[in-house]
Amino acid sequence: MIKSEILDMPAGRKLDALIAEKIFGYKWVEGILAFGAPCLISPQRYEKDKDTCSTHLKYTNKRRDDGTFPKYSIKISDGWKVLDEIRSRQIPVEIKGDEWYDGKAWLVNIYDITGNQILYSAKDETNNGEWKDINPCLAICHAALLMHYNIK
Repeated sequence: MIKSEILDMPAGRKLDALIAEKIFGYKWVEGILAFGAPCLISPQRYEKDKDTCSTHLKYTNKRRDDGTFPKYSIKISDGWKVLDEIRSRQIPVEIKGDEWYDGKAWLVNIYDITGNQILYSAKDETNNGEWKDINPCLAICHAALLMHYNIK
């Protein structure tokens, strides 16, 4: 992926799936759902159920209304988990709204280990006078993917 592809990704389930896979280590598994489509499951669930019978796996991972992984780019409680995961790696992260916060932009910076240099930066803001979703979770997800792919 290139930087513009990541920064142009809208909030939604496609971005959430990418965060689940790349940041949290979710695994794609086929045959779990009734119609056989691939499904993302958590690393803990995968390790627990990979050797058990497929009937048990189908039962424990049937599709819910909200999918099988959190809404990282939409819900702040789930978006904060992404920030916590980055911080758990002892990487300094900064998140802030506009200097004079008016709800127009969110900025997320990921620093080097010393906290002196910004390595990855993502900003969710207005575009050509048209409003985008004002979403701190989206900026967090974009910065996390830039870090994962090592795109500066």
